[in-house]
Parts: sequence; structure tokens; C-alpha cells
Amino acid sequence: MRLLQNAAIFLIAIVLSLAVVEVGLRIHDGPRFAVTKTPVTLNGQTYNLVNTHSSLSARDRRVVFVGDSFVEGNKCGNEHNLPGTYASLVGEDVQVDNLGLGGYGPFDYLDVLTNYVEEVGPPHRAFAFYYFNDIELFPSACRYRSGMAESGIFNPADIDRMEAFCGQDRQQLDETRDRFGGSFDTFFRWSKTYLLLRESAARTLLALRPSTPVGRAHFIDLWERSDTLEHKMVLYSIQQLSTLATEWNSELIIGFYPNVESISKDSRLFGPYEEAATIAREAYGASAFNGYSVFLAHEDARPNMSISMLDTHPSCEAHGIMADFLAKSF
Repeated sequence: MRLLQNAAIFLIAIVLSLAVVEVGLRIHDGPRFAVTKTPVTLNGQTYNLVNTHSSLSARDRRVVFVGDSFVEGNKCGNEHNLPGTYASLVGEDVQVDNLGLGGYGPFDYLDVLTNYVEEVGPPHRAFAFYYFNDIELFPSACRYRSGMAESGIFNPADIDRMEAFCGQDRQQLDETRDRFGGSFDTFFRWSKTYLLLRESAARTLLALRPSTPVGRAHFIDLWERSDTLEHKMVLYSIQQLSTLATEWNSELIIGFYPNVESISKDSRLFGPYEEAATIAREAYGASAFNGYSVFLAHEDARPNMSISMLDTHPSCEAHGIMADFLAKSF
């Protein structure tokens, strides 16, 4: 009987400890500022935007930001994310529109920017931010494959692989992109404790550099290999953005956002980002910069500027550093 009582006490202690950890992590990982999303229809397509000034006015001095959740900046609210902070620095005479969309990729950026121009006209300036997972294949790229063969960037094997990718149904495409944990991971994502363990495992795998790259290491491996279809797709999307910006007479700035949980010149992404920025400038005529250099040069930057232990998105302070650089440099 005493053995059962001790076992019960032990199990209760474990459950209570995990509950305390779970509550603490939920508080730590919560939003820093309240956010309001606005449904905005652009050229017939509705987007749920964290829009700094939701009017989407047609004034001449308009600046747009396109990118994924790093640009969207949910946890930092409407005014303290990257576009919001930039807007506060450049003043009310400039319309700043946040077209960031979580879970989107480079060809979605092309779509939303094109729809924006159709709706309200070309912006004075467009900032397009790439994050390291933008190098994977996104279903949205399939809408652009007809022009790929004529671009001079892809070889026949690349085109064949792209056609095979695009020939899958949507469920297959989603499964192709899901490289970590499958349904097990999806089920347990409700637990912040699980997410902490997942994040620790991801960073450990990244440090170990396994022979078969998985998780984040897979993306970094693709950035380091310029001969892959995925790497060429990133360059093609930049080429397309540059072509559109020229047609619109808009200034285009391409930024490569660092992995803010580990900001270092020794990062494996530093060199590939430098190379991609150089190609964007010299081959496609866009202004481009390596985001690692922005943080490494700033006195307030720290090696880890992620918003929490569980979330590798930029902290509000990191958004401030990037916005300060953009406002002073362009």
C-alpha cells in the first residue's frame, strides 16, 4: 500500500511540475503587444493583414513590406513589428503597408505585391525580406513554372523535378513540406513543454551537422548549394521581383533576415546570404543586403534576439534594429 501511495505522490509531483512549467512557458511565449488583423481585398484576393495603416491609400509616398511571419510580426502588434516601427521612424507623410503573411514564400510575395499594385498602384519603395526557410519549394511557385524554362536559370532536370512537384495534389504537397514529426508533431504542438523540447532538439541537430540534413539543417544545406533547384528558385523569384519593380518604377530592396536565435559571422548562412545579395545587386539591379551584417554592426544587438525560448521569430527589439537600419539607409 505504501509503495502505491509513494508512486501516486511521485506521479502527482511530476504532473504538477509539468503544469507549472507549461504555465510559465505560456506566459513567457505570449504576445508582447496586442495585434489587430484587417481583411484587405487586393485585386479580388482577400488577405488578413497586420496592416500598420489600414487605409491602403494611393498617396505617392508609399512603402510596402513583403515577407513571411518575420515581416508580419504578430507578437509585436501593429506598431512594434518591422513595418510598424519603420513607419514611426519615417513619419506620417509616408504610407507604410505591411503585406507580411505567415507561412508564405517568395512566389506568394510576388502574388501579393502584384495584387497590391493592381489595387492601389505601384509603391514608391518595396522591401522584400527572405528568411532561410524561403528556400524550400512552395506550391505557389507552380503558377510561375511556365516562365522558368525561358529564364536561363534552370536546366532540364530542374524543370522535370518542378513539373513532378507541381503534379502532386495539395495533400501530397503539404506532406512533402512536412519534414519534422508528421502527425505526432502536429498533435503535440498545443504543449509549450513539447515545443521547448522540440526547439532544443532542433538546435542540437543543427550543431551536430548530421550527414543527412534534417529540419533547419536541411534549409541551410540548400542555401550552401547553389546547384539545387531550391536555390535557383530563390534567385528566380528575386529576378521576377526586380523585373516587376522596374516596370512599376519602384525602388526594390531585398533583405536576407538572419536566424535571430544565433547571430554570428560564423553562421553557415552568412556566406550564402552575401552571395545571394551580390547576385541580386549585380545581376538583377536590386538593392540588397545581408541581415547578419545589420545586427553585427549594431551596438544594441545580442547573439540571440529571438522573441522567446520557444519562438525564433525576431523580438520587438530586433524589429527595431532592422527598422532603424532601413530608415537610415534607404
